[in-house]
Amino acid sequence: KIIYQISNFIENKNIDILYCADNISKLIGGTIGKYKKKLVLGHCHDILSAREYYSFSLGLILRMVNLIFLDKVLAVSEEVKKSFSFFYYKPRKVYTLHNALDHNEFNPNNFDNSLRNKLNINSGEIIIGNFGSLDKNKGQKQIIDAIYNLKYQGIKNLKCIFCGIGPLKEQLQKVAEQKGLSKDIIFAGHVEDLRPYYKILDIYISSSKIESFSITSLEAMSMQIPVIATDVGGISELVTKAVGVLVDYGNISQLSIAIENLVKDRDLRLKLGHNGRLRVIKNFSMLGYMNHFQKIILD
Repeated sequence: KIIYQISNFIENKNIDILYCADNISKLIGGTIGKYKKKLVLGHCHDILSAREYYSFSLGLILRMVNLIFLDKVLAVSEEVKKSFSFFYYKPRKVYTLHNALDHNEFNPNNFDNSLRNKLNINSGEIIIGNFGSLDKNKGQKQIIDAIYNLKYQGIKNLKCIFCGIGPLKEQLQKVAEQKGLSKDIIFAGHVEDLRPYYKILDIYISSSKIESFSITSLEAMSMQIPVIATDVGGISELVTKAVGVLVDYGNISQLSIAIENLVKDRDLRLKLGHNGRLRVIKNFSMLGYMNHFQKIILD
């Protein structure tokens, strides 16, 4: 009945293109699209070949759903696009369409540093941020371990803000307490508007184990914040040496050194942050996104 109703709606409204956001809608929309001879497209945000998330069979099924039911698959990174390849077979219907944002909305000049005072952070302290779900994949414990190492080495002027909720919140709070970092690490919880938090950061860290494309790193770059990121998935398509530092996932020593170098070099932080915003404006703007999206539809 639902398929029949949607089918009639498409016919009555003279809809030519169907966009499917999730796997269920891809099955329904793809079926209707083939019957009605409409163009069907949808995004894929996940690296479906990643065994940490998907078994081989589930990953294969999800890839087949996209390839069979969609006319065009929009992969958010080259790494996601690669996950659709089978040996030497590379599906032509899979296109890379990087995420984008409105850099005018994420403009550091539109915000002040008043949040620093509200959080009781002194002017001389360097603020590190990580925003997202507090879960195993996001790897926040690496950041806590790195900060502990740097504190032990005598770098005392560090603060860290975690924005987000998740299953590991209590565990991460306990780790911070055990390492004597309770006063240095702020668990802000769910934050509706992250831009004031980006504004007060000196360094943003993406510490994920798997990441198709880091939206928070993109936002941080637009807010002129240098980024340290684990070199996983499609991260290197966004974070380059000109805008930040890439480190191996799980390598606390590399992460500690990267943080230390940025903490000690204010000019480098400013340079990387400046380059990051320019990169967002040039390569990840909404206008560029829409132009590329249009080309994919007309291809």
